[in-house]
Amino acid sequence: MRIKCKFYMAEFKHKQTNRALIKFGITKHMDALKRFSMKESISFGRSPNQYEDFKIRILFSIPCETFYEAQQIEKEMLEVWYPKENFIVEKSLGVSLNKYNNMSGVTEIRYLTKQNRKDVIKYLKQMYYTPIMRNKKLEKKRYYNAKTN
Repeated sequence: MRIKCKFYMAEFKHKQTNRALIKFGITKHMDALKRFSMKESISFGRSPNQYEDFKIRILFSIPCETFYEAQQIEKEMLEVWYPKENFIVEKSLGVSLNKYNNMSGVTEIRYLTKQNRKDVIKYLKQMYYTPIMRNKKLEKKRYYNAKTN
């Protein structure tokens, strides 16, 4: 199985308010946390310090063989489970509006309760951490850092 990208679920804990938000996304990096590095920010044409207000950790990730596979998981999370509706990151954190407008990935950030997080991870494990058949061999997909604490 050749892994081309990962779907991930990351926690963004705001350093000033200590409020935690969740970002669903896709990365080409096998270590999903590299997606938020200064080098990566610059490659997106963004400020290298765009995430400096947050402590970021990866709660769950799924290796995917195709970008399309990862995109379908992300779409399910962002459109079916947690549609954006009227959620605004700055309003949720109690900071000035538009402060994070230029932050890469801001539209994929949502507020989830601790129970919502556990439910999502449980669902993702059930749906995507299952034995699969490939070339008559049984194998399991691997997951990275599947903790909810």
